Amino acid sequence: MTDNNHQEVQSRPVLSVLPNGMQVLVQEDRRFPLVVMRLYVRAGSSHERPDEAGISHVLEHMAFKKGLGENPGQAAGQIEKRGGSLNAATGFDQTVYMVDLPAESWAVGLESLYDLCLGPPAGEEELELEKEVILAELEKNEDNPRHRLFEQIQKMVWSGTGYARPIIGYRETIKALNLQKIKDYFQRVYLPQAMLLVVCGQVNRNKVLDKAERLFGNFYPEKTLLSRQRPFEPAAKPGKTVSVVKTSWKKGYLGLCFPAPSSSALVSPFLELASYILGGDTSSRYPSRYKYDQKLVDELGISPVLLEGQGMIYCQVQLDPHQVKPFWKTWLQDIAELAATPVTREELERAKLNLEHGLLQARETLAGMASKMGHFQFFEQTLAAEDCYLQQIRKAGLEEVQQAMLDTFSLQQMQGCFFLPRESGIEVADLESEPSFRQRSTPMNRRKKEALPADGQARVKELDRGCRLVLLPDPTLPYFGIDLTWLGGDQLLQKTEQGLAALTARTLTKGAWQKDAAAIRDFLSNRAASLEGMANRDQVSILAKSPSRFSSDLLGLLQDVVLEPRFDPDEVARSAFEQASRVIERTDHPLGLFSREIFPFLFPGHPYGFYHLGDPAGLDAFEHKDLKGFWQQQSTQPWVLSVCGDFDQTEIEETARKLQERSLRKGPALSIPDWSRQKELELEIEERNQAHILLVFPVPGLDDPLNVCTSLVKKLLAGQDGILFKELRDRQGLGYSVAPMLWTNPGIGFLGFYIGTCADKVEQAVSGFFKVIENLQQERVDPERLDRACNMLKAEYFRDRQGLLPRCSEASDLLSYGLPLAHHRNMIDKTRDIGPGEIQGFVREYLHWDRKYTMILRTRGF
Repeated sequence: MTDNNHQEVQSRPVLSVLPNGMQVLVQEDRRFPLVVMRLYVRAGSSHERPDEAGISHVLEHMAFKKGLGENPGQAAGQIEKRGGSLNAATGFDQTVYMVDLPAESWAVGLESLYDLCLGPPAGEEELELEKEVILAELEKNEDNPRHRLFEQIQKMVWSGTGYARPIIGYRETIKALNLQKIKDYFQRVYLPQAMLLVVCGQVNRNKVLDKAERLFGNFYPEKTLLSRQRPFEPAAKPGKTVSVVKTSWKKGYLGLCFPAPSSSALVSPFLELASYILGGDTSSRYPSRYKYDQKLVDELGISPVLLEGQGMIYCQVQLDPHQVKPFWKTWLQDIAELAATPVTREELERAKLNLEHGLLQARETLAGMASKMGHFQFFEQTLAAEDCYLQQIRKAGLEEVQQAMLDTFSLQQMQGCFFLPRESGIEVADLESEPSFRQRSTPMNRRKKEALPADGQARVKELDRGCRLVLLPDPTLPYFGIDLTWLGGDQLLQKTEQGLAALTARTLTKGAWQKDAAAIRDFLSNRAASLEGMANRDQVSILAKSPSRFSSDLLGLLQDVVLEPRFDPDEVARSAFEQASRVIERTDHPLGLFSREIFPFLFPGHPYGFYHLGDPAGLDAFEHKDLKGFWQQQSTQPWVLSVCGDFDQTEIEETARKLQERSLRKGPALSIPDWSRQKELELEIEERNQAHILLVFPVPGLDDPLNVCTSLVKKLLAGQDGILFKELRDRQGLGYSVAPMLWTNPGIGFLGFYIGTCADKVEQAVSGFFKVIENLQQERVDPERLDRACNMLKAEYFRDRQGLLPRCSEASDLLSYGLPLAHHRNMIDKTRDIGPGEIQGFVREYLHWDRKYTMILRTRGF
């Protein structure tokens, strides 16, 4: 690519070596009128002697106390007044001085770097002042749990080496430093052979090289041997060690690490891939499992810390203290079973893509390019290092990555540090008492477990911007179903907008791009296909189904509906009328009135407590702009697209790619409502024969492990042979319809007892519910009844999921809520582990009579 003067916009980097051994790397890049400079010095904390801990960092600070020419201490001002900036950073293996500024001032930038690095030192007074600044920085670090945690971990895993010491040093070593010690250290480590200057931007290479040689080329220190090289210090090979530090922080902070080779080891690229697969981002294996599926942690990340002389794989966890023990037990088991859960092709390709993307992304900016080139040249001593690294990443195979993972993620070598609140009550003995899982060496050691039949091989693909695609192949019939779900719904509304989410979903499929409502009806009818929008209290979905031979047509229509809905005014008015009619119809029926009023009663003021369908007067006021505005907000949320049946995967993935372009990465923050303070609600309905009663008890949510007990209790109560039917209908004859009701969402749920009875038997029916609950609290349920409940749950699961769309909807619902695809199946598996004692304990805990909410609908004027 060239500009109007036929000059290359970006040329190849050129490396030169000055007579004193200092390297200069110049990359001409004319995309921007800028230049960035990086000066690498092989002077890091790992090069320090124990009594010098922190001296590299102090020297870096003191660089800014030097002058520029005749203006001591004014380097920053000279750079900033030209629109630039300068900074520095100290690491384990290097110190880097950084200057960014407009291209025309490149010469001043080089002069600044020279003065910062090699200029005359500041005085003792400046040193004492700067030591106070550094001590304040140290105290700030100590207030940061993540920073303190890493320092504890490095001390454990790199014991006996310079890497075990904090980069900033210790109070006593910092206070003991003086100008003579700093001068001695400078002469030992600041050598031209240990320096690399990187210049990148709109510059002339020859001019930069000439200026650099005039500034730095005369730097010949008294000591020219590389005596600053650290002595070889092999880290100890510790066994599994766990420590607990009690703190005043409310959260728990865990550091878990595994010793690893240095960055130059041949296995390093494989370890980077393995680390990404297990915990490189939020879609990786362990963050997905512990944060989103099991909800044990707030955050979990795994990263390789591969340095010049040592290495480790570091896992950092933040969680609530009560989750420490469940997390620890699960973590030990997962690490032990790594061999039984081999790396998948999808995981490996995703890791490759993201690691390569990280390198390529650096080229977007001059600063990124300079840092990337500087890293590879400084530590690998060749410009070809980046290409070699990329080739190793691209060619890495499943077996190589899996083996690197198994060799490194060893329970026997794992180190763990737990920062826990003092009131947590957790001690080292509690953690060490967890079962010792034997690390498995081959996938053949996987324990066989009776599994439920599968609906084909489900595959979840993590897409960009937080979107996910679920593929559920089932070639039994030449049909396919689709569920496209967004979180949001009523949770995106204001109180004055009640009913808008439902109205938007109803109108959504009644006109898109060049097709009006009639054209879409004909389009679907001619293909024996269906397409409808749905909304609820925290989701909006589009459901579609078609013969497989019309998949291209239906997918095209789906894209039009999502990306270019019409919301024609006439269709908006028609849909508003239909929805208002439904509201009126529902209030005509006792159960419809109950279903309309229950959520506003239980959760007043919260979107869960909105009238989902709105009210007729409010619906009439909605216009085209209201629906369009809501859809703009809703459709940009991340989604889950689930496809089940006989389909072309490439075609589905292409549709997903087009749809995700509209999405933003961050989804809505769904809130959990507070329960109402009002415990009773009485309603009246005219000229009806029966009264209706609903007792509601708050229970754990869908994501809670106790949800299995909630589901079993419901099945114990349900059915013609269920406890409610047998007691209140068969024995007492209180009503025809008697049944339990269960509603659960993540974080919240309720179990209801419903009966329709005669107006004069309301109190008797309520008393009957009380007796049922009292019996469950006092007497353990018959094991045969519990076995019945387990069987009912299992049969119901498969019965309800015979169709394509129910399977799609299950997948979309679960993943949109952050739950695993197997959530319901896992719950069914766990029912066999629940005994009568657990059921009795659950009833005693959650079905407290004084916690109930009571709704009674009485008849009037009949």
